[in-house]
Parts: sequence; C-alpha cells; structure tokens
Amino acid sequence: MEEYIEEAKLWEVAAWRHGWKLSKVPTLKGPNGLVHAHEDIADLLSQRFFTKIPPQVATHFHNDPPPHPTHQLPHVTKELIEPLLKKAVAKSAPGQSGHTWTIVKWAWEADADCITELLAACLRAGHHPLQWKEAVVCVISKPNQADYTLAKNFWPISLLECLGKLLEKVVARLIYRDMDKHAFIPTMQFGGWNASSTLDVGLTLLHDIQSAHQAGRYTGLLLFDIQGFFDNINHNCLVQIMHQQKSTFLISSYSILLHLIPLILGVRRE
Repeated sequence: MEEYIEEAKLWEVAAWRHGWKLSKVPTLKGPNGLVHAHEDIADLLSQRFFTKIPPQVATHFHNDPPPHPTHQLPHVTKELIEPLLKKAVAKSAPGQSGHTWTIVKWAWEADADCITELLAACLRAGHHPLQWKEAVVCVISKPNQADYTLAKNFWPISLLECLGKLLEKVVARLIYRDMDKHAFIPTMQFGGWNASSTLDVGLTLLHDIQSAHQAGRYTGLLLFDIQGFFDNINHNCLVQIMHQQKSTFLISSYSILLHLIPLILGVRRE
C-alpha cells in the first residue's frame, strides 16, 4: 500500500472508497420470478428498452394548415462539417467497427473532400447506410436506485458508427437552422432549439405567477410526465408535420429523415 501511494497513485487509492462497479447486469425480476440466464436477462431488458410498433394513425387531417413554400436543400460543405467534427469527444465509445472519432478526424485531415462528398451524397439520395444504423447496445445502471433487480433501473446506451453520428449532426444542424430562420417553433416552446433552456421555462413561469398575484388572481400548475414520450413518437406523423412546414429535408431526403428522427430525438448514446 505504501509503495502504491508513493508512486503518485494517491487519487486512485482514494477512489476505492466508492466500491466496485457492476461489470454486468445482475439477476433481474421477471414476470415469473428471478431471471438468471444471460439470454433471459437480455430479453427482459429488450422488452423494457425497445417499444413495440406504434398503432397506425392518420397523417393527414381536414384542418391541416396550408403548407409553407418549399425550401431548397442547402449544400453540405466542409465549413458546415468541420466545427461539428471538432466538437466530437474523442473518448466517446465507437460502434461495431471500432472506428473512433480520433480515426474519423485523422481521415478528415487526410481527405476532407471525400468525407464531405460522402455525407452530401447520402443527403441528396435520401440514403442512410445500413451499417450506420446498426448499434451496439450497452446497459448501465441508473445511479442511486434502491432495487437493481428491476429492469427499469437500467439505461440503454446505443453505440453507433461515428460517421453515422456525424451525418446525424449535420442533419440536426440544418434542421435547427431552418427552425430559427423560418420560425417553425412557437416562442413558448423551450426545448429542442438553440438559445433556450429550462432556465427560460422557470423565468417565464415565475413571471406569469407574479403577474397573476399582482392582479389578485390565484395560480395553479399542472405537470405531465409521459413515460417513453420520445420513444413512442409516431415518426410518420412527425415527418408529415415537417412536410407541411416544407422543412429542407422533406423535399430532397424524405427517407433518410425517417431513419434519423429516432436518433436525433430519443436514443441515449456515448
């Protein structure tokens, strides 16, 4: 112990007080009792993490607003991609191929034009390569939970290919650009767009409450917590709404948006 401390590993020793983390998912409670086998645990977690196919709902209604004018798909350039790539965390876990962000950045330095043309071609063709949609799903425990035999106390993390995540970043950036430029999102929507956060929600709520009190009125607050909201969004309906708004991608890349929407909205990843 003394030799270990003398070798400047004092902080590693201090970390021992936290105990050992689980390297695998423990026995879980299933509908028929405890589940021990790896296959049974994987099946139980899969039922918890991955939602079933949502019911069919109409995508067109008689009172749909008139569509906005069509916008052209902007050019995907190196100037658009490079800052997104620089922000990528090098320590992020890779997908099935094992290609990390460091390797992608090396490839960018070697031939940025090739990667730019690859991503631009995917958008023009509305094609999302199959390999970029396949994920390695890792399971981690939620902190400070009382019972780790319940599947709900674990999170899935989808490890996707870095090139696929780079394409997702480009699509998200262009969508946000459209949202800001054409005011697709009402001002009372605080999530999902730039320069807006929960702090703005709190300030707006506080302002409304104080205004009501000054006017001699009572105030009430009704909150909803919808389980699995993002995982259960009907993608076809969302795409149709964006089509009504004539967002850039629905004109040229309908099919790729169908694949990217679940990634942008709801998958927890490294």
